[in-house]
Amino acid sequence: MRRIIDLHRFFRKLGPRGLLMYAAVHWSSKGIVTARLPFLPSPILLRRGTADAEVFDQIFLQRQYDLRIHPQWAQLHKKYQGINTRSRTPLIVDCGANIGLSTLFFVHLFPGAKVIAIEPDPGNFEMLQRNLGSYANVVPLRGAISDLKGWATITNPSARSWAFQVAESSPEQAGTVPTFTMEDVCNLVIDYEMLLVKIDIEGGEQQLFRSNLDWLAKVPLIIIELHDWMLPWSGSSRNFFKALQDLQFDFVVAGENALFFNWESCQEAA
Repeated sequence: MRRIIDLHRFFRKLGPRGLLMYAAVHWSSKGIVTARLPFLPSPILLRRGTADAEVFDQIFLQRQYDLRIHPQWAQLHKKYQGINTRSRTPLIVDCGANIGLSTLFFVHLFPGAKVIAIEPDPGNFEMLQRNLGSYANVVPLRGAISDLKGWATITNPSARSWAFQVAESSPEQAGTVPTFTMEDVCNLVIDYEMLLVKIDIEGGEQQLFRSNLDWLAKVPLIIIELHDWMLPWSGSSRNFFKALQDLQFDFVVAGENALFFNWESCQEAA
């Protein structure tokens, strides 16, 4: 039934060529499948036999990151325009960017923004670079986001490509990647104002929101997938909710994601 619904979505959004694209994305035997969308200048590359097709469906068919459907969009977009008017750079940080499809959707929504796309897995990161290589306003960054600088390693390398988890490690361990703080990431951009932070890091939110949270009050919108459903009794979301307790925000559920619109930082400067 889900396949039928998705097939209908492809047809409704893209017409007859949408049916051909659906077949290519979901049924092709090729190692790499190319998908073209009319609102993106470059084709998207997907790997058969991975979760790439499901990620594609979530982002471009189910539109789980399409902020325009929410009533808070008008104020967020006004904030974005105001940052541009002040000749500053609207900054989006995509934590757990996978193969770059969420980043592409944010580039579509906010073409004047700079997006930093962070991904720890080498296979995902290679595809991310290929999908984002033609976008001058995107900075690919291989590593993991955390509250402290250090090192991390993937703990479940046999998981599906959208489910990799990382844990803190020593630099001597095989397969380690650096961990970056939000301050590290933001300092890659000159004269920025934060616009949006998307977080889908498979339980790593427990470490990210443990300390060093000065950045949080400055972000107009947090998009986060929480993972208590996947990590029962671990308290993986507890630090996140503690961090929000002194902020005023609108909370919206969008598919697998929770959206937190910060009342104060969404307001446009006079």
